[in-house]
Amino acid sequence: MNNKQKYIIIFLSLFSLLSFQNCSQNKEDIIAEVGSYQITVNEFSNRYLDYLVMSGLEDNITNKKEIVRNLVNERLLFYYDDNEVIFNNPNFKKELE
Repeated sequence: MNNKQKYIIIFLSLFSLLSFQNCSQNKEDIIAEVGSYQITVNEFSNRYLDYLVMSGLEDNITNKKEIVRNLVNERLLFYYDDNEVIFNNPNFKKELE
């Protein structure tokens, strides 16, 4: 598969995802919950589109499942513990700058 074909496939995938997103009655439809934290269709679509563009991979169910798993894992790690100590750490703040 040459580069031109890859770009066409990515464009069609992005177009179909955007069409799906626009057809949704409520852009805040929930696709997963981690405790009281929710992952929305809009959040998934944005992450997935970025992933396809950056990786050059094709749109398929396996990639979609992996992105959802990653979003869930991020929530688990972020809310697992009280991160206040980490976020207020001067070294951590310096790394973010």
